Amino acid sequence: MKRARYGCIAALNVLAIMQKTGMKISELQQVVTNIPQKQINVKVSKKISLDQIKGFPELLQRIAIQLNGEGRTLVRLYGPELLVRILEEGDDTLEIEQYAEEIATLLRKELG
Repeated sequence: MKRARYGCIAALNVLAIMQKTGMKISELQQVVTNIPQKQINVKVSKKISLDQIKGFPELLQRIAIQLNGEGRTLVRLYGPELLVRILEEGDDTLEIEQYAEEIATLLRKELG
């Protein structure tokens, strides 16, 4: 149900931008830049605060410094399942895949 709500919110935002700019959706599509992403789901044996994992905050900080504002890292526990979702975004596909794998390896080691 949440996904449906997010989709509706996104659609309304696009419609608002179309109305404000007077642009067609086909014109807006030309303005959007696709950014490479890497998503990894890691099964874990227990749910704990990710900040409590040894080395996790430092790893995220190091990745943020290396991305230098040219990407982002999202890591979160996934609702009802024993799962952590990792999403890495940035300009360099190989780099973001490496960062996502580093995070996944640490999580598997500490929570697997």
